[in-house]
Amino acid sequence: NSISGQYAFSRFSYTGYSVSIGTQSAQFGYTRTWNRRLKTSVTAGPEWIQSSVSNYIPSSTDLTMNASAIYDARSMSATLGYSQAASGGAGVATQVGVHNHDAHAELTRQQGRNLTLSVTGAYMRTQGLQQAGVTNGKYGEAGATRRWGRYIIVFANYTAILQSSSSALPANTISGLSQVIGFGLGYSPREIRIRK
Repeated sequence: NSISGQYAFSRFSYTGYSVSIGTQSAQFGYTRTWNRRLKTSVTAGPEWIQSSVSNYIPSSTDLTMNASAIYDARSMSATLGYSQAASGGAGVATQVGVHNHDAHAELTRQQGRNLTLSVTGAYMRTQGLQQAGVTNGKYGEAGATRRWGRYIIVFANYTAILQSSSSALPANTISGLSQVIGFGLGYSPREIRIRK
């Protein structure tokens, strides 16, 4: 078992806008290894938020948190995670400064020596510091990686993202369902050792 502490400072500003946002957070964490397969970790603490235009985004105090549970067996591993914190925003004027809430789950399985399968799901909730609406996102991905021979790796994945928002977002903001199919080929040679 272990305990930890962390202090973080960040500052966000945007070209062409007079507002800037600064955050400070102090987190305290605890990690416990229950057995050879299961490990859990939790870090949490206060987060102080300030902006250069207080009547636009008033100063506030929030809770920042990260939690995870990892189960690792011989041929399968599973991860559950949750995090929440404030950040500078999504890069558009209507969402300068946001609260983020993310929950995700991942499952990976090793099929034999050469094939790895994985599935990931996530839910994301974003709310402006001005309480100007909520954006929800659902994310899912399935992928496979196969090793051919000693040096060649082939992979393929499918990703689907569903987004909806009650905020007044710009017209070029992606909303609704978007899908991505990806594949690739990799080369991984053996390590090169240099003798002295």
